[in-house]
Amino acid sequence: MHALAGYDAPYSLAGRGAVFDPGIFAALSVAGSLVSAGGSILSGNAQAENAKFQAQQLNMKATEERAAASREAADQARKQTLVTSRQQALAAAGGGSATDPSILDLMGDTAAQGYVQRGTTVGLGENRARGYEDAAAVQRLNARNARMAGFIDAGSSLLSAPMAAYKAYGSAIPSASKSPYGEDELTMRDARRRRSL
Repeated sequence: MHALAGYDAPYSLAGRGAVFDPGIFAALSVAGSLVSAGGSILSGNAQAENAKFQAQQLNMKATEERAAASREAADQARKQTLVTSRQQALAAAGGGSATDPSILDLMGDTAAQGYVQRGTTVGLGENRARGYEDAAAVQRLNARNARMAGFIDAGSSLLSAPMAAYKAYGSAIPSASKSPYGEDELTMRDARRRRSL
């Protein structure tokens, strides 16, 4: 056990005769590094789980977008059928035939417009769904990166533990070349030798 050297304040623990074991400082330093490493891993895992949850939510939104676009396209198809039926009914009520070329052209244009509208609706829904899936892929990548960063931070803490312990242990041991008052021992010996001459 060594007393802390170099500090001579009247109210310090060393001034009151307290003795510090440098091994305790080294052990506390290593323990702190272990706790830091564990915290880094836990933090990385928590961030990874959050990112995975976000990815799941985004995948669910993609599925919902596709379903909504499909429902809207089906509704558009129903409305187109109603319009075509009304066109036939109006043609028959006006004394015309459902097979008249102008009526067939009008019904063909209505069907083509409905087809394009349904395709656009499904396509836009698919684009939104793919956007959500891309965002989910980014979140999954973030999850892997967060977990890896946690392990890297933990490894860094563990690798720095020996140096921190050395610093803690080394700072608690008085240097052989220094006196407790900070003067160089060789200078003090030289001064004593010169006085004795």
